[in-house]
Amino acid sequence: MSDASLRHRAPETQPLVALVEDDLALCAALTFVLEVEGYAVRAYPDAESLLADDESPAPDGFILDYRLPGMDGLALLRALRERSERAPALLITMPTPVVASRAAAAEAILVEKPLRASELLDQLRQSLDRSARL
Repeated sequence: MSDASLRHRAPETQPLVALVEDDLALCAALTFVLEVEGYAVRAYPDAESLLADDESPAPDGFILDYRLPGMDGLALLRALRERSERAPALLITMPTPVVASRAAAAEAILVEKPLRASELLDQLRQSLDRSARL
């Protein structure tokens, strides 16, 4: 993911979401829900795997778990922003005031646990729509 400007897809393809979730069952469930709703999904078990992936096209959006092994989701988002990745990001967490303020500074949308698929999909659609209008 080192140079987002070099990786593009044809506009008629499915929106691509990069999902970073270490819980395999939750990752599989989220992947299923997203694919049923028409999204292409690239799933990663940790932040480092996403950052090391220089082969995949730049995603249209990110869904990041806050609590990941190694680098947490918010640190991952900061690293992505430093690499000029500007796609919208949803941060899955049990928010605390500190996490909420840091997420706001990183321009992440918080999605609270326990997750509801409809809320996650609504937030994703809205963030992708806003991003497309920019």
